[in-house]
Amino acid sequence: MTYSFGVLSATNEHWLLLFDEVAINVFIVIGVALTTVFVGWRVPGVAKELDAGLKSRIGIYVVWMMRTATPLLIVFAFVFGGLWGVNPAGDFEFWFLTESGCEPDCGTSSNWAAMVRTFGQAMRFE
Repeated sequence: MTYSFGVLSATNEHWLLLFDEVAINVFIVIGVALTTVFVGWRVPGVAKELDAGLKSRIGIYVVWMMRTATPLLIVFAFVFGGLWGVNPAGDFEFWFLTESGCEPDCGTSSNWAAMVRTFGQAMRFE
């Protein structure tokens, strides 16, 4: 499977860009979210270790942040960060409000529209 992805990436620039976009904008974000949830809920004694290491009583607050606020903020940034982009004039706007005549660069690399466009190019083997 990995070999197949490597061959696709080596033979087609659009596949390489697609894999890069998905890895950076999806897999890394999901990995960070899952790590904070795992450490916050499944690792025992995190608050005690933080309190001992920092010589303070902040551990319970950090664990609370890892359990609640951080995953919510990561999901919020994941969804809305992909919807916002920078148009060619340098202004922030939603990707679906961009002008259709701004091809090929309607937004930043974290823009969902750019990822969808790259996926379409990769599937057509352009």
